[in-house]
Amino acid sequence: MDGVRQKPSRWAQFLNALDDVNLPGHLELFYKTMTRRTTLFLVCAFEIALILFVATWSANAVSPYAKINLSNGISFELPKNWMVIDQSTKTTLEASVIAQYPVPIGSSLPFAANLFDKKKQTIAMANVRIYPYQTVTQREAKQISSFELQSYDKEMERQLRNAETVHIVSWFGTKTMSINNKTFLVTSYKRASTVRQSTFFIVNLYRLLNGKRSFTLTLSYDDKHTSLLKPISGYVANSLKF
Repeated sequence: MDGVRQKPSRWAQFLNALDDVNLPGHLELFYKTMTRRTTLFLVCAFEIALILFVATWSANAVSPYAKINLSNGISFELPKNWMVIDQSTKTTLEASVIAQYPVPIGSSLPFAANLFDKKKQTIAMANVRIYPYQTVTQREAKQISSFELQSYDKEMERQLRNAETVHIVSWFGTKTMSINNKTFLVTSYKRASTVRQSTFFIVNLYRLLNGKRSFTLTLSYDDKHTSLLKPISGYVANSLKF
């Protein structure tokens, strides 16, 4: 494609907007008197019972995450202690509470949730915006070329660096990522906090381009808490269903 003038990319359309188990001693003595065949049978039966016990325990274990269902069919999991912002009442509810019913979402009604530390300061955020008028399809996203991806990334960086409300400290770029058999464009960067000095957030934008079902999940976290929040952020993104 070198030397050939490229026509404007359609991607710009989107920018608008078990512990070990030890047998008791008396059982060990008992096993010594048994035949090899009987011993093997009991050991196998014990292992099967143990496996079934662990499987049942795991299924019934209380998960630290709550499944968030949006009114348009998108769902994902958030830690139960995150606070979801009710856009209609401007109040907040724990994710464990909000997960009991579908959360309304629209092009002018985004989803937002925050995680606060003991000082009531925000250390992580999750936002979802939908784009019902998007025309770029999932097929096009799957076929994006390296040139188109690079052009998209450069335009993203340019627009964000020019935004008055965002101070970009480091730009990590854009890559494609598959989540539940769909191709996402994932853009990552580091920005300064808008309210606290010497505080910086790592931001990851997960964009699904899929026509009128297009959306962006933005996950941000305080870089001082990277060891805790980076794996949580990854879990939330990979729990996306749509």
